[in-house]
Amino acid sequence: MTSDLRKAHKIIWMMLLLTVPVALVFAVLEIRTPVIHDNDLVLSEAPSGSIVLDNESFSMSINKVGEIHSLQVVVKRPLKSPSAVIYGTTSEENREYFVGTIAEKGVYDFQLNDGTKGIRIYDAIKEKDIINTEL
Repeated sequence: MTSDLRKAHKIIWMMLLLTVPVALVFAVLEIRTPVIHDNDLVLSEAPSGSIVLDNESFSMSINKVGEIHSLQVVVKRPLKSPSAVIYGTTSEENREYFVGTIAEKGVYDFQLNDGTKGIRIYDAIKEKDIINTEL
C-alpha cells in the first residue's frame, strides 16, 4: 500500500468508527412500540346487534342490515392456537358451512347465510372446538 492509500484507508476507518455507532443509536431510537397491547383493545362504538357471546377472550354479535346477517367477532386476547376457523351451522340436518378464519387479536366481520342456527370456532391443528354456541 502506498502512503496515500494508507492515509485514505485510515480516514475511511475513522469516519466509519464515528458514523456506525451514531447510526446504531438513531436506529434504536426509531423502534416504535406496538400500537395494540394485550389488554387495551377497545371498540369505538358498542356492537349494535344481539350479543351471542361475551367473555374475556371473545365477543360475538350478530347484526342484521336489511336481509343480510353479519357476524362480528372481537378477539380481545391472543388465541392459544395460530389460527381458527369459523363455521356456521344451518337448521337443515346440522350442516356446517365455512364462514371465515381468525388469526390474531382484532375485529372480524363475516356474512352469515340465512337459516344459521349456530356458530362454531374450531382449531383445525389441534382438532378441537374453541367455542360452539347456538343462536
